[in-house]
Amino acid sequence: MLRFYTKERISREVHSINLSREEAEIILEGNLFKDCPQYNDSNVVIIERDTEMGSPTWDNNELREMTREEEILILNLTEKLIDGEYIQDGRVVKIEYDTSLGYLKPTWDKGEHVWYEGATEEELQEKYYSIINTSKAEILENGYLFIDNSDGKHQQKCRDKDLALLGNCIAAHEDATNFSPEGALTTLWAFNDGDALEMTLPELKKLRLQGAMFVQTIFNVEAQLKAQESNIKFTKADFIELINSNSDIKCWQELSQI
Repeated sequence: MLRFYTKERISREVHSINLSREEAEIILEGNLFKDCPQYNDSNVVIIERDTEMGSPTWDNNELREMTREEEILILNLTEKLIDGEYIQDGRVVKIEYDTSLGYLKPTWDKGEHVWYEGATEEELQEKYYSIINTSKAEILENGYLFIDNSDGKHQQKCRDKDLALLGNCIAAHEDATNFSPEGALTTLWAFNDGDALEMTLPELKKLRLQGAMFVQTIFNVEAQLKAQESNIKFTKADFIELINSNSDIKCWQELSQI
């Protein structure tokens, strides 16, 4: 199909012939403007295509589709503006979202031309609690720093299974004291692969006590945090810092990075 478009900034389709160019040249005897004498090569351009153009424009050299920015500025299709964009002094201005703002749902104010937090209080609290709960689980898994009587440093994890194993170890040690000379019995306690220590019953109980104190501090800090205003910028590092500042038993992860 031949389509006739005006040579204007906002081009218009003003005529069409449902033939190929070759067929039209034959039928119209070489004069494609035979049925529309008001048009000629000076004011229209003829193209061959099946479908209409969306937003045609003549740029003094070729007929083409307008860019999105041209559609916004020339055709006033402001609905094509995306978040962060607005029109100023005849051009499209783009304000990128600053990730340091830390919004959960960055939302663009089309009137004020600013980004703001679009999440509800409930959504912010849900995200905040998720950060706290995830951080707490990771900190418990990493555990705390245990320093033995020889100033050796060990990582004692505080998952439920770790605490249960420690409790069973102490109970077994206490039972075994009935069959061993006083003070002679020790138990090989494995902190991690490659880190095991012969420990007496008092040392094992000290390990358990420190673990209980560490876990209690974590839960106390968690309760304090959840009573505060939601802060989705809160991090695991912040949680660790609060624990270490409120407990003599320090997070293993924190000290391992010093």
